[in-house]
Amino acid sequence: MHRLYFIIIPILLMLVACGGDTPDKKPVKKVKKATKEVAAAKSSLNGKKLYMTHCSVCHMPNGLGMKGAFPPLANTEWTNGPAEVMIDIVLNGFNEEIEINGDKYVTPMAALPHIKDDELAAILTYVRSSFGNESSAVTAEEVAVVRSRGK
Repeated sequence: MHRLYFIIIPILLMLVACGGDTPDKKPVKKVKKATKEVAAAKSSLNGKKLYMTHCSVCHMPNGLGMKGAFPPLANTEWTNGPAEVMIDIVLNGFNEEIEINGDKYVTPMAALPHIKDDELAAILTYVRSSFGNESSAVTAEEVAVVRSRGK
């Protein structure tokens, strides 16, 4: 019988403590002003997840690439330059020797034209705002314009 008290009393205390009136109003969430970058980043597509699927094998999950083979995406003129350049590279591939931070890279990048405009925009927005980068968002419209130009 004494053992039941150890179970019943705490249960009763929890019921009494949790009982009472519920508030009439829901808590108010603070809403930040939406900018183009924030709106693009909060689209239904997950740029980070898409990056991990399509890009991280070569450029690594941390965006640092692989020295001598795959260039870094962290804080480079390529990443932080005009978005059209990155869009073109992803859509049409790249097969030139480049130098980044004193290291040469000669491994060609295959074209990835199968990535949809909105997905590519999400990936590039993620890249341009991650790994120490602070560049503007990329829109699906920008991708469509570069895609329409072809190679």
